[in-house]
Amino acid sequence: MVGQVTDRAQVSGPGSAHAHGAGPAIGTHTGPLAIGERAVAVGAGNRAPIHTGDVHLPPAPPPLPALAGVPAPPPDFTGRDEIRRQLLECLTPHAERTETASKTAVVLAAAVAGMAGVGKTALALVAAHQVLKEGWYPGGVFFVDLHGYTPGQIEPVEAAAGQLLRAMGHRDQELPATGPEMLALYRSVLAERAQKGRGVLVVADNAAEAGQVEPLVPAQDCHRLLVTSRHTLPVPARPAMKASRACSASTPENSTVV
Repeated sequence: MVGQVTDRAQVSGPGSAHAHGAGPAIGTHTGPLAIGERAVAVGAGNRAPIHTGDVHLPPAPPPLPALAGVPAPPPDFTGRDEIRRQLLECLTPHAERTETASKTAVVLAAAVAGMAGVGKTALALVAAHQVLKEGWYPGGVFFVDLHGYTPGQIEPVEAAAGQLLRAMGHRDQELPATGPEMLALYRSVLAERAQKGRGVLVVADNAAEAGQVEPLVPAQDCHRLLVTSRHTLPVPARPAMKASRACSASTPENSTVV
């Protein structure tokens, strides 16, 4: 017989004393059940109802962050050695910088500018994967396409911040409802990772204007923002904040175009 849940904890079946009118069988319960309690009659020969309570499931584990979610670079990418060297120099963390490079200003935002089709995104992806290989940014290397040159699909900076926060492991229900709050949370997450010595690289592809990327420029000197654009974007410089032992420098930041 298929098991059934009954309102009263009693055994029903042809073999039970209750079924023959002889009163309740041994092991049955004829009174009302306590809140959250159920009796399960498994079969006709069952003399001991099974009582079950409410089931409390543990909370779902947090989503896994996409710490290396950058797309793969083109397999046939060649050349651009000098530009790639300059770009990697901009992205090199303070702890990895040479003695000569350590005397230069820390660059928090670097931009690759050029006409459509010249390979800006490919160069940025090659550099990002080199950074991953070197293990320079343990807080993650993240990618967001701003669609600055795709009519009708331009990504507002607040939406880009939300996409980056999801990649960093935040659920949709944890994200704030307004754009300013989204950007504030983005800055807060970067500050927290800096305090833990976990630098982050953000690659913002296809930016059409400075307003799409300026709010994404990190404040801590262990983070970097790499932008690609068809224009030379006037991303303003701001003082870099010392974050921790693991990612710090004493020089003010600048932005550069390669």
